[in-house]
Amino acid sequence: MNWETAKTWLIVVFLLLDLLLGWQYVQSRQATKGYIESRTDLIANTKTLLAQHDFSLKASIPQTHPNLPSLKAKTANLNLHQLAKQLFPNAKSFSFNQQAGIVNVDKQKIKINEPGTWTVTLNPPKQISNSDNAALLALSGNKYKQDATLTGTHNWIFEENFQGLPMFDAPLDVQHKNGAATGFQQTLYSNVQVVGTPKPTISALDALNSLANNTVDKSSQGQDNVIQEIDLGYALKAPSNVSSSTVSSNYWFPVWRIVTVNNVYYINAFTGEIETPS
Repeated sequence: MNWETAKTWLIVVFLLLDLLLGWQYVQSRQATKGYIESRTDLIANTKTLLAQHDFSLKASIPQTHPNLPSLKAKTANLNLHQLAKQLFPNAKSFSFNQQAGIVNVDKQKIKINEPGTWTVTLNPPKQISNSDNAALLALSGNKYKQDATLTGTHNWIFEENFQGLPMFDAPLDVQHKNGAATGFQQTLYSNVQVVGTPKPTISALDALNSLANNTVDKSSQGQDNVIQEIDLGYALKAPSNVSSSTVSSNYWFPVWRIVTVNNVYYINAFTGEIETPS
């Protein structure tokens, strides 16, 4: 046997084997790097993480998370005369109590609670054929859209909207009985402006993961932690230690609102931080 020839063939075979194994390794690495978990897998992972903290998910999960700006707005600081004239333009009788912040308009009443927020009592109650139309009783009512998640048996809840997204700290609460509105409390912001350029927002799944990772484990508290709704909107960010009603301009940032039976959580859509559990 020619051992030199055999040795040469063995070297060639081993080199070919090394090349084959090396090629397979490179292909495997590329496949691993290119792998992206399916949405189904991501949802399953999120549900598992939530379950570890005693949350369960009933709500559908939004798929889009557009780039969004921050906002700046001012409270609609109207006085009693302006409110009375704008809310009840055909009224004949006005009785003002400036010290108490109240005006009686015919048999109806307006009370200013704080700048930008007032309560209105309707007498007689106003019959409402469609709950969505109840917002039109209020000032600038066409700016508000109904919040089906928070609407209750005796309350139609609305939020002021900006470019299709709710401003969660600008509510309109219309009380009703037997299909008729008996009164409402309204918070109104004006001169809503975009601040800066739109920035990327986290996904709804990322917001849910943040909720699970950053809230106290409630498994021992016997609470109903079913997540009923998750939606994107804006939350008010007032300066530290200052009431939002005492500053001329307020800043708003995008949030994911996560609603459970007992709590409402706001997740900063830029950073993923939990901003205002209530």
